[in-house]
Amino acid sequence: MEPPKKFSIRLRIDDKGRVQYEAEATDTLEILVDQAALKLVEWFEPLDAAYYSYHKRDYDNALRIVRAYLADQTKNERQWALNLLGLIEHARNRSDDALAEKGYNEAITVFEKLRVSNPNFAPALYNHSYVLIDKGHKHLEDSDRKVARELFSRAYEIAREGIDIDEVAGTTARERAAGYATAGRALRFLGEWEPTKYKEALGYFDRSIDADPMFLFAYLMQGAIYNKCEEHDDAIAKYQRATEMNPSAQTFTRAGAYLRKYGRHADSIAMFGKAADLKPSGPAYSYWGQALRASGRPEEARERFQQAIQTDPNSPNGYNQLGLLYLEEKNWDEAATNFRLAINASPRWSNYYYNLGRALSGAGNLKDAKDAFKRAIDIYQSHPKSQAELDELELREREGEGLPKVEQM
Repeated sequence: MEPPKKFSIRLRIDDKGRVQYEAEATDTLEILVDQAALKLVEWFEPLDAAYYSYHKRDYDNALRIVRAYLADQTKNERQWALNLLGLIEHARNRSDDALAEKGYNEAITVFEKLRVSNPNFAPALYNHSYVLIDKGHKHLEDSDRKVARELFSRAYEIAREGIDIDEVAGTTARERAAGYATAGRALRFLGEWEPTKYKEALGYFDRSIDADPMFLFAYLMQGAIYNKCEEHDDAIAKYQRATEMNPSAQTFTRAGAYLRKYGRHADSIAMFGKAADLKPSGPAYSYWGQALRASGRPEEARERFQQAIQTDPNSPNGYNQLGLLYLEEKNWDEAATNFRLAINASPRWSNYYYNLGRALSGAGNLKDAKDAFKRAIDIYQSHPKSQAELDELELREREGEGLPKVEQM
């Protein structure tokens, strides 16, 4: 068998400050062309390249470009660069329990400074509001949810500032749609305390759709509110409308996720199945399997989790979800094996250690179970379930009692 072909590329631009770039050899021509094109864009339009990297979730590259841009005092679109810096700080550690709060605070600091230096720059106000909402959402887990409510209220006020600016300036439909939707999102969470806010939020999302009928986020948020208010037929109609407007894998996945969030597991199966058909991937099959399992169809779920692993052996959630099935069956060894594989793929995700601890505890391996729970707590300081399991194990060790129960996570 012949070895796979390797491609490489070198760029030269004869100009002041000549660009020279030689990409590492790869057997995937598409990746090589993408890298080379991005390098060209970075030279001529660095902010475009930085935003592109951000949307591709290449946060390290986006951060490198935007910091270089800000260090050059001759650059004149600094408000857009600072806006992106805030977005990166918000997003890059969002999935890391231990670092998410720090990222939110750093992003808020950037947007507060931008609000002072460019008070009429509405996009930064909307992004500032969005970060405050995400931070507030995290604080909904607090026993006293006062901080969360204050953050949501502040987010709404800042979004309204941006809306007022845009309505006077007559900015683009897309920007106005984003502004109305951001205010609606803040009101959606304030509905936790004042249910009348749900209706007000729906009105803002209507205004968002009126400004830009292709702004899918507004349909999805309306569906979430209708589900929260137990008006499920209206919710499904909104999700269906979103998938009709943009029948992409991402839209079907998001619609399915919102349906599952409000317990509509059976309704979500078709959404996740369509997403996997459109764009097969490890996460797509994992989501599909989770919906099947939650609908009482464990064997079909097992097939989807195995398909997730086959499609992408480096995607952790397939192993984690398969491990949870084994945990339900009290097959402790197989469960532990799969949780370890999930940890190998994503060692900074605390729930994988928590689940491993439960499997090891079920098998009677209390020492290693305690180590797993401690590791979960090291990663995520407020992981109450791990702490509760650890406390119970230590108590049972002293009293010589039985094993802890198995639960879903």
